[in-house]
Amino acid sequence: MTEEISIKVSRQLLELSGLSKEDLEHQNHLLILFELYQQGKISMSKSAELAGMKVDKFLEEFRKRRLLRSGGPASSKEAEEEFQAAKNLLK
Repeated sequence: MTEEISIKVSRQLLELSGLSKEDLEHQNHLLILFELYQQGKISMSKSAELAGMKVDKFLEEFRKRRLLRSGGPASSKEAEEEFQAAKNLLK
């Protein structure tokens, strides 16, 4: 389910970003997911799912931004998924 909202962005910010409105919308969506994951409010696997990414790709994008996460996985299954994703990044 999707709900549409409107976020005002100055024309100058839009121009400086060099992004289309659609790309800016996607980046904003990712930033919100990164923030929720970083705060421990949602799991990595849920974040990746909502971003439409595989877990290892989500983790790679999260790490590219040098973000740190507080809290841990909600279950042992989630911990295993996060471990495998991190292990894959080191290959």
